[in-house]
Amino acid sequence: RALELQSSQADYIQAMRQDLNTRPSLPSSEVDHRHVSPWHITTRWHSYLDGRDVLEALALIAIPKEGDPLFSLVASVKLYMQAIYDTIPYTSELCRQILNTDVLTEDLNHTPFSQHQMEDTLRAYSRLVLQLLCFLLRGEADLVLPEAVSQALAGLRLSLNREIDDVTSAIHSLLLALWTRNWCSTQANPFPDPTVCFVIHTQLNRDGSLKGPKDVTGIFAKLVYNMRLVFLKECHRLSAEDPAYPSHAVAARSLRPWFTIGQESTFHSLRSLQHRASSIVVSTQNEPNMKWKDGSNFTTLIYLGHEVSLDALRRCQGAIEDATRTLLQDTLLFGHSFTIDIAALKDDMGNSQPGYSLFTDRVNAQILGSPDQLIDHILCTPALRRRFVIGLRDGKIIWNGVALSAWLNAYSKLDLLCLIQAEMNCGAPGRTTELTGMPRTNTKTGMLRALRIIDGHVALMRTYHKMRAAQGLDRVIPHSLNASLAATFIYKEALCRSFAELCASVLYPDNSKVKSYYQDYLFINYDRPFVGDDISEEMKRWTGQHLGVELGIQKWRQCSTPLRRKHAGLEEMWLEDQDTVDSAQAGHSHRVDWMRYGVTERATLGLAEDYIGPFFKTSVLWHNVLHLVPGEPCSIPHFFTNINIFYRW
Repeated sequence: RALELQSSQADYIQAMRQDLNTRPSLPSSEVDHRHVSPWHITTRWHSYLDGRDVLEALALIAIPKEGDPLFSLVASVKLYMQAIYDTIPYTSELCRQILNTDVLTEDLNHTPFSQHQMEDTLRAYSRLVLQLLCFLLRGEADLVLPEAVSQALAGLRLSLNREIDDVTSAIHSLLLALWTRNWCSTQANPFPDPTVCFVIHTQLNRDGSLKGPKDVTGIFAKLVYNMRLVFLKECHRLSAEDPAYPSHAVAARSLRPWFTIGQESTFHSLRSLQHRASSIVVSTQNEPNMKWKDGSNFTTLIYLGHEVSLDALRRCQGAIEDATRTLLQDTLLFGHSFTIDIAALKDDMGNSQPGYSLFTDRVNAQILGSPDQLIDHILCTPALRRRFVIGLRDGKIIWNGVALSAWLNAYSKLDLLCLIQAEMNCGAPGRTTELTGMPRTNTKTGMLRALRIIDGHVALMRTYHKMRAAQGLDRVIPHSLNASLAATFIYKEALCRSFAELCASVLYPDNSKVKSYYQDYLFINYDRPFVGDDISEEMKRWTGQHLGVELGIQKWRQCSTPLRRKHAGLEEMWLEDQDTVDSAQAGHSHRVDWMRYGVTERATLGLAEDYIGPFFKTSVLWHNVLHLVPGEPCSIPHFFTNINIFYRW
């Protein structure tokens, strides 16, 4: 039907419709509580926003841009936060344990307060501190502040035109005044704590609606961490300036009421709200965001208005596999036939020596050949030698930097293709934060190599999980690689890695960090590690071309889960202290059974022997669904003893 109205009163009707569509701004007291979510009922945040202009409320927490009177705060906050953050490794462990203990008890958290896993994480945390300070400075007139906080805020405002050290000192004084006092609600002021008010502003959408609990848990976690940083700085200040505090730990104990739960404080409020939000998120099922296409026999999903079918996904994975083969064989190996009998390779699972991997194991030396055979092939092939070598000087080769750079770019591209295949076709997708930082060999600091051979499976051993920072523990998560990807990993590490190291050393002769990347990381993006966005953008490129919809990391996790669940489902097995009949008969838990009795070499993986198989089986089931040659022992004889042979259904 036509959208245009035909009557002579069309303008009147349209004006009336526009007026009818305008939602009246009702006071929160007049809103039916049945129309309010459980989260907003418990927080009452919607009542705080009564009568507030949405755009003005959002402007209070906007990051200042150049020309803004508060712009100098950007650099000051960054310096302030980084300076504290850098003191963490040099703070006594007892002090950091006290800081990381939420409850006012002598039974301390044995995991000390520590730095983040990723170097650039602090940036997001610092951003919240910057927004909080801007909120206080811009919105002071609407806040009811105690005299001490008002004076500290005035001190910060005055310091903005002074030296940066004066600004950072004023920032610390303000945050300390803000977070070391009781904020008690009254009938006249039900939201007295400016930090909680700031959190409410971060949850406001431009249409005036409030975000749900899943959107605020990260805000709470960041603010709590930032509070501990501020108290850490105060511990250092007190122990350095006041004889009454002879150590960091003594200073931390004096501040404990302000970073433990059970007392009226900002910390208690944030932690309480965080637990409440997390509980609601965990116990609430997400609303459906996709559906199975009728008559597709569960092979096609309707997601984001597009059809995502298994057939298209198979074509996509096949195309990525073909591109990977061509890049490795034709570009990186120059079409030369190198032979590796992958089925004969060994991996000492119990070896935790730094620097060990299956590629450094002397048992595999004859199978793999010299690590420099690709370099030797280049120098022995006239056409390649002309491309890569300019000449000799004092017996040393003068390499062609342009040619080396082009080859290294192709090597990085191969790593990226390997990354997206590891993410998409080896079972349930892992966390890219951990995937991009996988170690190539055992590290000196206790992390074991990621690429291993176990029971005929070439596997990636992931260790990252969401609770790592909180628990201080790793959980091993094995993923079996399909045959093509497994062979690619073996060939790129055995043949290409050495030449990649040479390229990097020539292109970056004085950069020890780049050199260490090529020694330590399984995947390298030319002169730096990959990040999640690199994987996401490459996934979007391939899925957009073959599926008709761009699926980055997050969207891939969403739409691949029901497909795996339906077509590659495996009965779940518990990973914690669940009993088996055998261990119950022995009078102890299954965990004690495999950790203490009859310990085999597989125990070094961190999983019970009977739990490793289901992980690999899950990967193999997904390989079969995608019509990829699975990475299982029966496929090993066909594992590319010659790199020119690639199998796919």
